[in-house]
Amino acid sequence: MCNRLRFSAPLALALCSVGLSLLASPAGQQAATEAIQGEAFEDFLQRAKIVALKDVPVGITSPRMATLDMDGTTRFAIFKTVDERRRGYAEFSVGKPETDFQDSYKLEIAAYRLDVMIGLDMVPATVERVVGRERGSLQLWVDTEMAGGDQLSEKLRLERGIRPSDPLKWSEELYRARSWDALIANVDRNTTNLLVGRGWRLVLIDHSRTFRRSTELAGRDGLSRFSRSFLTAIGKLDEESMTERLKEYLTAGQMRSLLARRDLIVELARAAVEKNGEGVLFR
Repeated sequence: MCNRLRFSAPLALALCSVGLSLLASPAGQQAATEAIQGEAFEDFLQRAKIVALKDVPVGITSPRMATLDMDGTTRFAIFKTVDERRRGYAEFSVGKPETDFQDSYKLEIAAYRLDVMIGLDMVPATVERVVGRERGSLQLWVDTEMAGGDQLSEKLRLERGIRPSDPLKWSEELYRARSWDALIANVDRNTTNLLVGRGWRLVLIDHSRTFRRSTELAGRDGLSRFSRSFLTAIGKLDEESMTERLKEYLTAGQMRSLLARRDLIVELARAAVEKNGEGVLFR
């Protein structure tokens, strides 16, 4: 089957060398968990009436919680309008200096669309929408497991010593998220934006500072186990397919940098298998 994969020769060789197959299920597929993506959610986010909009007292991008209603169905979503870009070298009061800094709602939409392309199934449905006179991203609010009435994040789970129902499966969810963050050059991941969704599925939010132009892998040391299905899915990415889906939100340079990081992830997985065996791979 490997000789039928439509990848570049070096990438196909690397993928096949770790035993990948197109028969692998989509990354993160979990039939028993609540859906957080799909056209139905996208349509609701686009067309539902916004009956309330209030500030959320967390985060530095001033997100707001929207209450939406359509045909008697009420849902909640997060509305972000941040759209900042600083060319050249920029320093900040908090965090490391950066070159070509970007913090934008557009990247929230790009992250969702890319997630759908590769079947990660971790980023909630996100659309572009104008609310009043403001344009931004509107992302489905996902109910999570609860901890004493609080929404359960990975930070809160660790602080309270809450054990996942299936520790091995949760560990694999976290490894998949690390590969995702390395792929999109996420500089803003922390345990507060790793959410424990119902059924102990991992939900990833806050992607407004992603898709950097770096061709190096952030968090490389944490990439020691890899999802077969994730590797197969990212191996199919190319400039043509990405441009079709992401051209409104990412530059050509951002997409080329992502593909360069993809190749590094695949090579890292190949090297890990050679060194430690196929036990470093999971579904």
